[in-house]
Amino acid sequence: MNSEERIFSILTLIMDTVTSIEEKVTSIDMRLTSLEARVAVIESDITELKSRTAAIEGRVAAVESDVAETKRRVTAIESDMAEIKNRVIFIEHDHGRKLQGILDSHSLLYDVDNEVRSDIASLKGSRDKHEMLLKYHSDFAASQLQS
Repeated sequence: MNSEERIFSILTLIMDTVTSIEEKVTSIDMRLTSLEARVAVIESDITELKSRTAAIEGRVAAVESDVAETKRRVTAIESDMAEIKNRVIFIEHDHGRKLQGILDSHSLLYDVDNEVRSDIASLKGSRDKHEMLLKYHSDFAASQLQS
């Protein structure tokens, strides 16, 4: 093998190696392009997740606000209920005293009514007795005058 052939052989080997390297670089380049595309999709997905997360955070904040408002209203209702309960207890006691007074008055009036009825019955009996005596005396006096 002469020197030209050797040089040619070395050049062929270098060319084959360069071609192989170029093919590998092209393969790596294609892989990088594919990876870049995948990274772009992942970045897009992450952006969408961030957007959704922000929306969820907004909804959670709204729910937290609603819960706080509901707690405030429940506390106000509980306070109103306690006040109403105290008023009802006061009214029950007040009405209980008034009702007891009415019942006592009714009992007293019932007793007085019975006493008055008894007195009236007694007076009617006395009246009837006096009327009979008057009639008797009247009849007796009339008979004395006639005789």
